[in-house]
Amino acid sequence: MVSNGESITSTSEDGSFSLEINPEVDRHVFVTVPGGFRADTGFSKEVVDLASGPGLLEFELEPFAPSGSRHFTFAHITDTHVGLKGGTTTPPDRLQNDLAAVMDDSSPDLVVASGDLTQWGNPDQLRAVATAAEILSCPWFPMFGGHDGNYERLSGTTAEEMAEMKRTGAWEKIRALTSDLPDESFTHNFEQLFGPPYYSFDWSEWHFVLFPNEAFFSSTDEKRKGQWLWSDIGHQPDGRAVAVVVHIPPSSEFLDRLEQAGVKLVLHGHWHSSKVMPWGAMTVAAAPPLCFGGLDTSPRGYHRIDFEGSTFQLERRVLSFRGIHINRDAGPGLRWECKLPGHTHRAAPVRCGKSILASIQNPRFPGASGVACVDDVTGSMTWLLETENVISNRVAIDQTGTRGVAVSLTGSVIVFKTASGSVIWTAKLPNHPFRWLHPPPLIVGDQVIAGGRAGYGCWDLQGGTEIWYHKLGEEDKWPSFSGPVAWEELLILAMGDGLEAIDLRTGERIWHRPINISQRFSSPVLVGDRVVHGGDWNKLSSRSEEPAGLVVLDAATGEEIWNRNILEAGYATGLTANKELIFASTPHGEVQAYDIESSELCWRYATGDSRLDVIPYMRDGSCLLADPVVKNGEVMISGCDGVVVVLDAKTGSVRQSIELGSGITSPVCPLDDGFCVATFDGHLFRFGQI
Repeated sequence: MVSNGESITSTSEDGSFSLEINPEVDRHVFVTVPGGFRADTGFSKEVVDLASGPGLLEFELEPFAPSGSRHFTFAHITDTHVGLKGGTTTPPDRLQNDLAAVMDDSSPDLVVASGDLTQWGNPDQLRAVATAAEILSCPWFPMFGGHDGNYERLSGTTAEEMAEMKRTGAWEKIRALTSDLPDESFTHNFEQLFGPPYYSFDWSEWHFVLFPNEAFFSSTDEKRKGQWLWSDIGHQPDGRAVAVVVHIPPSSEFLDRLEQAGVKLVLHGHWHSSKVMPWGAMTVAAAPPLCFGGLDTSPRGYHRIDFEGSTFQLERRVLSFRGIHINRDAGPGLRWECKLPGHTHRAAPVRCGKSILASIQNPRFPGASGVACVDDVTGSMTWLLETENVISNRVAIDQTGTRGVAVSLTGSVIVFKTASGSVIWTAKLPNHPFRWLHPPPLIVGDQVIAGGRAGYGCWDLQGGTEIWYHKLGEEDKWPSFSGPVAWEELLILAMGDGLEAIDLRTGERIWHRPINISQRFSSPVLVGDRVVHGGDWNKLSSRSEEPAGLVVLDAATGEEIWNRNILEAGYATGLTANKELIFASTPHGEVQAYDIESSELCWRYATGDSRLDVIPYMRDGSCLLADPVVKNGEVMISGCDGVVVVLDAKTGSVRQSIELGSGITSPVCPLDDGFCVATFDGHLFRFGQI
C-alpha cells in the first residue's frame, strides 16, 4: 500500500502504482512496507521532492528475513521525554543506555516508541533522540506525541522559558500563549527528522498502525488522518492481525470502532502508568515510561510482546531492578517465605485470622491478578482469587473477619469470603474500566467505601446495594494511592484541591479545607480527633531548599490546628503518626519525625540506594514509598533499598535491620507476634519477634 496521508492505493504485480498528489495539503508519500522486506532508502518521500513530475517516485524494498518470521519479539517503549538542560527530562546519553538495556534484556526484533520522545519537541531534542536510537541493533519505529510538538505549538517558547513563567506566576502570558492557537499542525519538526507522524507497516502476520491521537493537528490534517486510519485498516485482508499504537488513552467510542474493525491489540502511553485491560476481543495496554519512575510509581520499564503467528503474549519488563531476591536466611526471626504469583507493589499484606492476604498484580496478557491467601503457620498459599485486573492496594476486612473487599485498577469492587476466596458480589464504579484506582477500600460497619480522585461509592456490605456515589471529578487524574479514613460519621479524603469530609450515611459534603496538595501524597492519618496530612507541596521530588507542608486539622470541622512548611522534601510519600510524633517518608529516601504539637523536627533517618526507580520523573539514588508503621514504641520502615529497619520511635536510633535482597514498596503488616512484609518481586516474608 502507498499513501499520501489521506488516500491509499495498492501496487500492481509489477510494483507500480498511481496516486494523486496535492502539494497544498500532502506533505509525504509513504509506503506500508510488507512483511519480509524493508525499505532500504526509507519508507517515505517528502512531496516537495517530487516537483520534477510524475512517474519518478520509487521505493526500494529488499528482503528482510526478521520481519517475515512467525515468531518475533516486539519492545513497546514510551514517554522518554528527552531534554538537554536537566530538570525532569531525560539526557540523551541516558536514553541511549536505556535502549541498550532493552536490547540486552529482550533482544527485540523491533522497537516501537509511542510518542513524547522529547520534552518539548525542538529540533535539537529530536536530533538527540535519533542519535541515541542509533545504538539499537534492530529497526525502530518512532511516533509523534504531544510533547514533540510543544515548541511549535507555543510559537518557539522553550521549556525553560515556560518553567520560568510558571515560577514567577506569569499566568496571563501563559494563557495568551496557549489560547486561540492557529489552526495548524505542530508536527513539522518531527516530520523533518522522522517522516510522516502517522504510518503503518507489516511484520510477519501482523499489521501495525502508528496513529498519534492528540489535538496537535490542523482541522484539515485531523480529518485526513482519520480517513487514512480507517482506510488503512479496511485494506487489510481477512485473517491479518492488526495492532494500533496511539499516545493518549483511547476513548470507549474509538475502542468500539477499532474492535468492530477487527483490531486485536491497542498500545499507548501518556499516563506514565502501567495498565493492561481487555476491551471485548481486544487487549489494551499502557506501558510505563522507559527512563524514569511512573506517575503510578510503577518502576521504569517497557512492554515486551512475543508474537507467534497471530497470537501474542505481553508482559511488563522492569529495567530498574538493582539486585534480585536470593533465597537465603533473611535474618533472625524468619519463620517462612512464600513466593506469590505476582508483584505486590504498594499493597501491604493484611492479617485475617490465621491467614495473610496479599494483593497481587500481573501487568501482562494473558495473566492473572487478584488476592492470594497464605497460611500464617506454614507459609503455604491456600487460595487465589483471580480478578479482572490488578489489585493495586491492600484489601479491607470486616469486623467479623469473614468478608473482604478488593478494588481493581479498572474500577471493580469485589467482596469475597475470606475463608475460601469465593466472590459474594461485585460492583463497578462509574466509568469502569477507564478508572485508574490505586487507593485502598474501606469497610465501616456494614458499608463498603471504594473509589478515587474522580469519586467514591458506598455499598451495603451484605448485599451489594449502592447507597450513594460522591463525584469529585471527571477522571482519576493523576494516579494517586491516597485513600479515605473514617472518623465517627465522617469519611475524610483528599481530592484535587484539598481535604474533604462527607457524611458516611448520605455521601453529602460536610466540610472542605482548600490545600495545595498533590496526587502523590499518602492517605490522611487520624490521631484521636485530629487529621494529619501533607500540606502545600513544592512540586519537587528530591530534597529541596523550599520545605513542603504538613497540616493538622480538626476532624469534626476541618479547621486548621496548624499548617506549616516544615517537611524537608517535595511531599510525603508515606505518613503515620502517634500522639507525640508525625512520621513522614520522603521521595529521597528519608523518614522524618516531627513533634505533633510544635512541628519541630525531632529526628531523621536515611535509607540506602534504591533497588527500584519508582518515584515519578526520578531515577537512581534513594527513595521511599511505604508508610512507616508504628508498633510498641518502634517505627518500622520498609525501604526501596530492600531493607526493613526497626527504629526507636522517640529517638530514631536503629534497633534492627533486615536485608531482604529486593526492593520493598509496601508497608509492613504488624502482628502481635512479629510482622509480615512483601518485596516488590512477590516474595512474602513472615517474621516472629525480633
